[in-house]
Amino acid sequence: MTEKVPPQNIEAEQSLIGSMLIDKDAVIAVSGWLMPEHFYEERNGIIYANILELFNEALPIDLITLSDLLKKKQQLTKIGGRTYLADLVAMVPTSAHAEEYGGIVKESATRRGLIGASRDITELAFNESIKIDKVMDESEKRIFDVAQSGIKSNFVHIKDLLKEAFERAERADNDEAYLGISTGFKDLDELLGGFQKSDLVILAARPSVGKTSLALDMMRHAAMVEKKTVVFFSLEMSQTQIMDRLMGMQSGIPFWEIRTGRLTDKKLMKLADTMGEFGDTNIYIDDQAGQHINSIRTKARRLKLEHGLDIIFVDYLQLMHGNSKESRTLEVAEVSQGLKNLAKELNVPVLALSQLSRA
Repeated sequence: MTEKVPPQNIEAEQSLIGSMLIDKDAVIAVSGWLMPEHFYEERNGIIYANILELFNEALPIDLITLSDLLKKKQQLTKIGGRTYLADLVAMVPTSAHAEEYGGIVKESATRRGLIGASRDITELAFNESIKIDKVMDESEKRIFDVAQSGIKSNFVHIKDLLKEAFERAERADNDEAYLGISTGFKDLDELLGGFQKSDLVILAARPSVGKTSLALDMMRHAAMVEKKTVVFFSLEMSQTQIMDRLMGMQSGIPFWEIRTGRLTDKKLMKLADTMGEFGDTNIYIDDQAGQHINSIRTKARRLKLEHGLDIIFVDYLQLMHGNSKESRTLEVAEVSQGLKNLAKELNVPVLALSQLSRA
């Protein structure tokens, strides 16, 4: 009887690695849950392990750096040389589907794990010298080990949290210090304690009441006064519109004067000074319209990795897309949950604007 081939998808493994060699975002998308041992073909697992090493050292990931690292470890010949790596790059025209490829690789690995566990469980069950309670316990453990493959433990003993909790309480007791990033509005800071790490804050209001202006003012305060690294995802307004508004807020020059160019020499000088002030900040603006929650997550991860990140602003919730096709309500709920997960993952506050119905 011919033995069945274990579940695997070599093409998905190769396409994933190829994606990583053309775009670091592909590594960011899967590195948190995909392990080298999930690859069926040994050489693909070796390549992925070395990609992770480059990634964790914040080094460039391309054919040259990867080949050099493999050569230093005397693994280049084992994986098929530079020719194989070049073939992997040639396989994929885009890295857009990297996360899906990673999911296929992980699913195949889980199926192989279950097959192996079932064989072990069968052997245990046939061994009548082992008490059934022991068999049941060991069987459950084998299945659990497969389910937990690639999942990192997040358990922290309470004693490790006590010092941090006490320091937070001390800071809260100081009237001049907030636990989080200041909103720029004293009364609001008193209510919220500032923007807290891992929190998703929803700023909801009807159209045309100033949600974006308020969010920009908060972002400006975080960057210019608190000296934080901030990102503003604008799904509605362009980068030019955002910048003109920020310049007006900081300089005190009416927004319409900046847009129309009706400026006196004195105001032009003031505007030049304002530009210098903004040049010293760490503000990042992304104005891609109709973004998917996965796109924003990937961009935020990359920004934090490369430049650091303290707070995220999103304008606005209803213009984002999720995976749910059942209804728009469910899709918005999915996007909201995705932003909450992002805040927790990156340990930064997220302020998301939300449009309320005029009704």
